[in-house]
Amino acid sequence: MLLSSSLGAQHVALTSQYQWNPVLMNPSFAGSAEGSEFTLSYRNQWLKLNGAPTTQYLSWNTLLKDNKLAIGAQVYRDVIGVSRNNGIYGVVSYKVKLNQTLNLSFGLAGGIDFMRNYWSEVTTIDQDDPRFNVNSPLLIAPNFSSGLRLSHKKFFVSFSVPNMLTHTQIADKIKISNSFSEYNYLLGGAYSHDINNEWKLRPSVLMSYLPRSPFQATISTTGIYKDLLEIGLAYRTQDAIITLIRFSPRKQLSIGYAFDLTLSDLAAYTSGSHEISISYRLNYTGNLVSPRFF
Repeated sequence: MLLSSSLGAQHVALTSQYQWNPVLMNPSFAGSAEGSEFTLSYRNQWLKLNGAPTTQYLSWNTLLKDNKLAIGAQVYRDVIGVSRNNGIYGVVSYKVKLNQTLNLSFGLAGGIDFMRNYWSEVTTIDQDDPRFNVNSPLLIAPNFSSGLRLSHKKFFVSFSVPNMLTHTQIADKIKISNSFSEYNYLLGGAYSHDINNEWKLRPSVLMSYLPRSPFQATISTTGIYKDLLEIGLAYRTQDAIITLIRFSPRKQLSIGYAFDLTLSDLAAYTSGSHEISISYRLNYTGNLVSPRFF
């Protein structure tokens, strides 16, 4: 569902706040929050590095009144160097109650990606080089994602495959293919532990595997105070240490911020990455069987 600027095998666009807006990684999370939720997020990656990625998302999802079916929509913009990728997607999920405490959710998302390379913005030695005087045409292609989620009041386990189609640019055309070897497999989970009446501890993990690419995992732990303030730390293997903070002055409103301290070889060229998000929820008046976040 989330497309990187590479027109080959696609990694999911990076986000450090995946646990606060998990539907971006797995469509089965649609409807997991109370009521109807809108989220706007912005990520500026690798500050001071020329051409580094910037990504914006606007997402919405809502649990319908039967407490089983949920729908949603997403719009994104991803910029890396001279590449501009935009997309719009629809999301649907369905929940099956296994017993009094366990639910199994299935999710699908589908939409259109719009891709273009602005070659005229590249600085070249020969300013009259014809290969860089004309931008690429607008390329349009479909894509899909799918996911599963086993949820409990205290924990969840999820599995998803974003970007089920691979886009390859050939001259001024785009080739669309589907291959298991190009899938980006995501496996995640989280557990909520009540320390006392005021504090909760929530460890979580998100593992990413793309064949022919290094395995990556993000391990995080956050502390939650009265559902008002959430602070935590995360480690993304071979990449960064992340600080997380989210403030919820009202039940309907949450503001999140993440800072990535780069640990890779890029640390000599960048001061880190920033990510900010704002979520707003419109609540139903009835009882919901899906607790907040889980």
